[in-house]
Amino acid sequence: MGMQPPKLSYHRSTGQYFVKWGGKNRYLGKDRAAAQEKYLTDPVDGLPAWTEWRADRNTKRLPPLKSMRKTVIDVAEEFVARKGLEGGPARQYGYRKHLNRFLWLYARVPIDEIQPRQLEILKTDMMMGKLGGHKFSPKTINHDLAAIKSLLIYAERMNYRPPFPTRAVQPLPTGEPPDVSYDPSEVGQMLMDAPAFLAPWLAVCYFCLCRPSEAVTLINKRGEWEEPGVFRCRGGKMSWKTARDRRIVVSDPARYWLDRAEPRYSRLDTFSEAVRTAFGKGRGAKRLQKSAAKHLHLAGVARADIDLLLGHMPPIVSQIYNPIAWQPLRVSAALLSAQPVRNVSGD
Repeated sequence: MGMQPPKLSYHRSTGQYFVKWGGKNRYLGKDRAAAQEKYLTDPVDGLPAWTEWRADRNTKRLPPLKSMRKTVIDVAEEFVARKGLEGGPARQYGYRKHLNRFLWLYARVPIDEIQPRQLEILKTDMMMGKLGGHKFSPKTINHDLAAIKSLLIYAERMNYRPPFPTRAVQPLPTGEPPDVSYDPSEVGQMLMDAPAFLAPWLAVCYFCLCRPSEAVTLINKRGEWEEPGVFRCRGGKMSWKTARDRRIVVSDPARYWLDRAEPRYSRLDTFSEAVRTAFGKGRGAKRLQKSAAKHLHLAGVARADIDLLLGHMPPIVSQIYNPIAWQPLRVSAALLSAQPVRNVSGD
């Protein structure tokens, strides 16, 4: 952030004007004129508070020592402290975690001697399991590389080292996530093998496309279930200010199993423990939800409808769908009854 004061911006989801500084959004109201007035005078979220915060932050900054050759650990501590001032403890912890493996290898090396070759060695060691005997995923390696590049860019701006060719170190391809869904026949076999009291709970996870925690709430409440203020946003963060009601679609096949489910579990951990006891480690109720989503996709249901059934749509989309789309979604969810699971009833 430069020395210019933060600008007044408009937040589309909440309809409010806000300014961002100190690692958080500061909302000033929906009327632009009133928000502008509050921004200029408010002692908590306005310009006076920003001026005090900026002055306090500048006094805490460490002055650059251009005459000294700094080591990686010295610059890293200074960099992490700066991130703590900008974004708070959470941001500071994230950078410290992803710089830790780099510091383990190069903490005492002068910062101006770090070249792309060292980062390539780090990538190889993490992929081959040479750091603590543990192989890291490409996603974790890419996070580490991004944090290291930010550190080296900071060192350039403070004149601790010459420019670093960041493009010389390419991130690893992460690829598609693993497919952990069951085949339809496996879902049917799982329900047949489950104890009589557990099968309806598993079936609700599958036919209602809900998580195990949602199955606990749904079975204990019964009927058409809505959870106020909860709607998961795929690919972004959620806030209680923008949350909408999360609705579970109960189709006829789901109703059949819901009517046979007894309110046996009041907590998720007891439900999960029962599933592990019945099927062993690695075969959980969560995978039934993913299986249902995949089977609907193979049946030709639109991706947007599946996201809405799962509760992964942004709130603004759910608000549009609420009055018009739930009956068609029940028809989509009923396609799951065409699978072999339909005949697993015990009657």
